[in-house]
Amino acid sequence: MSAESDTEDTLSSFTQTTAPTEWGSEFPAGHMDRDDDSFSVGVFEDGSTYSLSSSVLNYQFENGRRYHAYHEGKYMMPNDAQEQNKLLLIHLMHELMFDGELGLAPITPNPQHVLDIGTGRGEWAIDFAEKYPNAMVIGTDLSPIQPLWVPPNLSFEIDDAEDDWLYTQQFDYIHTRTLCGGIRDWKKFHKQAYDHLRPGGWLEFQENEAWFQREDGTCPEWSQMFLEKLNEASIRSGTRLDAAAELKQHMIDAGFVDVQDVVFKLPLSPWPDDPKMKEIGRIRGLAMNQGVEGYSLALYTRYLGWSADEVRILLAKVRNEFNNLDNRMYIAEHVVFGRKPFESEK
Repeated sequence: MSAESDTEDTLSSFTQTTAPTEWGSEFPAGHMDRDDDSFSVGVFEDGSTYSLSSSVLNYQFENGRRYHAYHEGKYMMPNDAQEQNKLLLIHLMHELMFDGELGLAPITPNPQHVLDIGTGRGEWAIDFAEKYPNAMVIGTDLSPIQPLWVPPNLSFEIDDAEDDWLYTQQFDYIHTRTLCGGIRDWKKFHKQAYDHLRPGGWLEFQENEAWFQREDGTCPEWSQMFLEKLNEASIRSGTRLDAAAELKQHMIDAGFVDVQDVVFKLPLSPWPDDPKMKEIGRIRGLAMNQGVEGYSLALYTRYLGWSADEVRILLAKVRNEFNNLDNRMYIAEHVVFGRKPFESEK
């Protein structure tokens, strides 16, 4: 079965409350939320289970959105049902974008140890563990929003990627997605990833630029204002969102070789003529409609002094602009991957 039909089957199983009226196609929120009580046990580590502390499950609520409790305030994105819907859509979009593959790095056909940093709901880690049943896969995140029932070769851990990494094993592949906005010290992050890869192992990022624009390179009025303020707020927070284009150089500086930066232009509505890109635009646009508040609400209210109502009024205008098919808007995604050299190459 093709990636397109797999994605369409999954999309058709949901309904949507926030679909842009400009281009129809309903897609639902709803049952994607998880029962928090189910996480009283079940964070897996080295094959074992243990109870989550109440502090990890004591989620923080702000302006009607729910945020992680572990290292409270560290990450600006919420972890509630609306955000989880967005994460699912982003995963489905990548399946279509990569023609059913999980990444672009030319990893070994028989990876043994794999790390997924910022795993979110865990879809990528689950798919990887199912595709490579001989690999031991670890997914880490600040929020315990992953399912309890997963492949036996997969474990989830609550962890902060900026803490010191304590893994004793070396990994064949380290994967991240949408980590920008969560890392303050990219130099340290790349060094830790390099040190914890075996020689010949790969590190891969799948990261959006924070700036979206029209196909001709211009930006509508409200989107321009929104993005300028968003960039200002993220700089003030210490975790600048617009870092994707710099990851290649960070990787080279850390010692990686064969580093590539493959850039995809992802439409934010189904304006392309090409059928595959039109479907990508439909899914990515739905994700943007659900996720744009998550990207901005905490940053604007905490660091710029805006009220939640002021932010939401601005976002309504921004949504109108990227949902307008005539604007032909897109966001660039950088898929950056590099290899740790063998000793003979140093």
